Amino acid sequence: MSSSTLDTTAITDALNDVGRRLSDAAASATSFPETAKLFETPPVKKILDADNGAKLTEELLDALLVTNKGTLTRLDDTAFAAGCRVIVRADYERQVKNARYVSVISGGGSGHEPAHAGFVGAGLLTAAVCGDVFASPSAKAVLAAIVATSSPRAGCLLIVKNYTGDRLNFGIAAETAKSRYGIPVETVYVADDVALDSGSNARGVAGTLLVHKAAGAAAAAGYSLQDVAKAARDAAERVKTMGAAYEVCTLPGRPPSGRLGAGEVELGLGIHGEPGFERTATPTASQLAATLAERTTAKMPQGDVALIINDLGTTTPMELAVFGAACIKAVEARGFTVVRVLSGSLMTALDMHGVSLSVAPVDSKILKFIDAPCAAPAMSTGAWRVATGASAPLIKPEASVVDDPPPPPVPGDLEDTERAVKAIRAACEAVLKAEAELTALDEKVGDGDAGTTLAAGAKAV
Repeated sequence: MSSSTLDTTAITDALNDVGRRLSDAAASATSFPETAKLFETPPVKKILDADNGAKLTEELLDALLVTNKGTLTRLDDTAFAAGCRVIVRADYERQVKNARYVSVISGGGSGHEPAHAGFVGAGLLTAAVCGDVFASPSAKAVLAAIVATSSPRAGCLLIVKNYTGDRLNFGIAAETAKSRYGIPVETVYVADDVALDSGSNARGVAGTLLVHKAAGAAAAAGYSLQDVAKAARDAAERVKTMGAAYEVCTLPGRPPSGRLGAGEVELGLGIHGEPGFERTATPTASQLAATLAERTTAKMPQGDVALIINDLGTTTPMELAVFGAACIKAVEARGFTVVRVLSGSLMTALDMHGVSLSVAPVDSKILKFIDAPCAAPAMSTGAWRVATGASAPLIKPEASVVDDPPPPPVPGDLEDTERAVKAIRAACEAVLKAEAELTALDEKVGDGDAGTTLAAGAKAV
């Protein structure tokens, strides 16, 4: 056994020991009365079978396989004492390893679904290595993924978000794969978050999806490992991201944090709930879009750009649509031309109610990668919508269904007319005052829209 093998094994064992000690310390802390009070608040309700930890991660992987039969599989981890959670393309052996194409692997902690396993498929990732919720996967799991899916001739590209645990464990695996198995490995680190630090300490967030797309397309086109890595690094250097949350995330089995007040939004927080740089009064969608557009494009030359408009967990489709349109307008107001848009729940943070905006300058070369075919559970060909060209013209309605013009006033007693107008106005004002009460009553017996519907009619009158 080589010295490098001994060193990496020792490091892995040390990390596992630290994890056990931290878990024991957390369990011990709850035995103190003052500390125990922090855990008295009931946990947030989740639609899950397991509360947290390894069982929850296994539950997630089982769900992915059940809902994607024939397209996804996983490494058999029964021989691994600590588990080895790797989701793989079902056709990896024929389409990647034996075909001598570069294997593209990414991963990280669970809780960011559909990232990373949802992007395993043709034209994207060959495999995704999954850790427990918000925890890096082990070096052994990453190594198993490399060895299982990679050809010693074509090699493997690792796409790693810029977090200490991910860098360490993916790095150990890469060096072991090269020294022990003779598999060439390149590693690309993604640090697209501009919220706190644009340097080496910047976090890897939703911009990672652009790197997945560029690397996956290059690998599918038969590029060499060096050229696949070059395409991935180019994408990683281009993309800039910033997020904001109206509510922070809550770990399964834990009570809500209560970190943000009712009227607060946190700007620049991370995808694990790491603190941002500012808390502010709740902005409108347009105001938030303008702030994120300014921060992400501050040092970017004007020109064509692609956007990733990302739901961080529980943002509704209505909110995301309004926010997405506001982002396009805000970026274009700064002199850019938006040519591609990817929007949806892409890299989440459990139940965080928030959004992020990623902006990347694009040219014909990277657009070729963006538009290349792909097929994965969370992304398929055409997901990156073309945003150029004129809007379709409005359709004129049939004249027969258009509202008739109001009838002319009927001659009558002026005093009677004034009394009628006064009575109608009083009735409408009464409805407007009772809007909240009517809505509350309808919420108990119906769909809760009685107050708003009647108020809308009163305002129209």
